[in-house]
Amino acid sequence: MFWVLLLMLCALLGAVFAIQNQTVVPAINFLFLKQTDVPLVFIILGSAVLGALIVAFLWAWRQIRHSMRIWDYRGQLRRMEMDLKKARDRASELERENARLQEQTDVLLGELSQLRGGESGETG
Repeated sequence: MFWVLLLMLCALLGAVFAIQNQTVVPAINFLFLKQTDVPLVFIILGSAVLGALIVAFLWAWRQIRHSMRIWDYRGQLRRMEMDLKKARDRASELERENARLQEQTDVLLGELSQLRGGESGETG
C-alpha cells in the first residue's frame, strides 16, 4: 500500500511539473539534432532520462568490472587453497620420512654402540 501511495504521489508531482513547464522552446540545436517548438517539459525530462541512462551505464560497467575482479580473486583463492593442500601433504610426507629416518638412525646408533661395546671387550 505504501508503494502505491508513493507511486501516486510521484505521478501527481510529475503532472504538476508538466503543467508548470508548458513553455515552448523555439529551437534546439544539439550536434546532429535540430528541433523546433519543443515543450520545455520534454527537454527537462529528456535530459533527466539521458542522465539516468548514462549513470546506469557507468554503474553497470563498474559492477561488471568488480564482478570480474571477484571472479579472478576466487580463482586465485582456489589455486592458493590447492597449493596449501599440496604443501600440507608434502609436509606430512616429510614428517613421516623424518620419523622413519630417525628410527633408522636410532637402530644404526644402537648397532654402532654394540659394535663398539664388542670391540672394547675383545681388546680388554
